[in-house]
Amino acid sequence: MAFSLNSAVKHASRCRSPLEDTAAGSFLNAASHDALEWNRKKTLKDPQMNTQLLTAIGIILVALIIIILWRTADAPYGKIRPSQKVTEAYERYEVDGNLVYYISGSENYPNAIIGIEKTWNLDLGLWKPMEFSPGNMKELVQNMLNKAAFRRMNLHGFDILDNRGEKIGNCFSVLNAVTTVKITGEKTVAVYTPPLDTYHDS
Repeated sequence: MAFSLNSAVKHASRCRSPLEDTAAGSFLNAASHDALEWNRKKTLKDPQMNTQLLTAIGIILVALIIIILWRTADAPYGKIRPSQKVTEAYERYEVDGNLVYYISGSENYPNAIIGIEKTWNLDLGLWKPMEFSPGNMKELVQNMLNKAAFRRMNLHGFDILDNRGEKIGNCFSVLNAVTTVKITGEKTVAVYTPPLDTYHDS
């Protein structure tokens, strides 16, 4: 009697009982339940995974910020920094022999006085060189103090720093004077003069 695999499969299919169908269905249901349970447990773990992910992202961002700050440390801009020592030096009319002095604004009532180290060159712009002695330093500083007092303002001294934070000079002006320090070349600096209305109340 001929007997093929195909006919055996068909025969087995015809002979499968309802009980066997029920068992198969139960198996599928159990498998689905296990899959759902695994997914639920994974979901419960997600908050921890999210925390770890956010922590990793935070570390990466901090690293990027550090890299950016490091790369811009040599950016060609300096700054001015308030200095009580410089304030007192100007109020005592001291002339520093290591500095070259300049004024901006009126020659009698300057908006600012700056002193730049002799090892540096200043891009003049609107600055005017000034040869100081204790005598004419006293005259100009007193004129500035009187004008500032009339406007109820205060004068203050500042250190001028290069792009590496090294002191390259000083400045004497009202506190709200706005200026920018830019390194324009090797040992060359541009210090923007304060606005013409420096002594005007803002």
